[in-house]
Amino acid sequence: MDPLGTLLDPSLPLTVNEWEEFGDPRTAEGLAALAALSPTHNVPPSPPRLPPLLLRPALQDARTQWWEAFKLAAAVRAAGGEACVDMDYEGGHFRPAARTARARDRAVGLAFLIDELEKELKRLASFSI
Repeated sequence: MDPLGTLLDPSLPLTVNEWEEFGDPRTAEGLAALAALSPTHNVPPSPPRLPPLLLRPALQDARTQWWEAFKLAAAVRAAGGEACVDMDYEGGHFRPAARTARARDRAVGLAFLIDELEKELKRLASFSI
């Protein structure tokens, strides 16, 4: 969600290994490549409007740092969009493995989707031609 910010910090896990794939921010071309692919740094102004986002960081995620979701949410909100952050305090990058925890995890995402679809259908129903 924030590859530019993350890959600038070589003390974070996996950062130096990722430079080969995404670009080395210590070089001008690497910095430009990271800036171009960073969702946090490329949120479009509203309009065009992004769909509402559900961001689900995990505290124990070694690949994506939890604060990146909050940075993206702040950037989306500053551009006039909607973003909800559902923090997982126990899980890691691959979400829960236990069946009941995985079911709850999926239910949260589906509930968000259903709620947003319901809002959009109500908005569309209010139009008159």
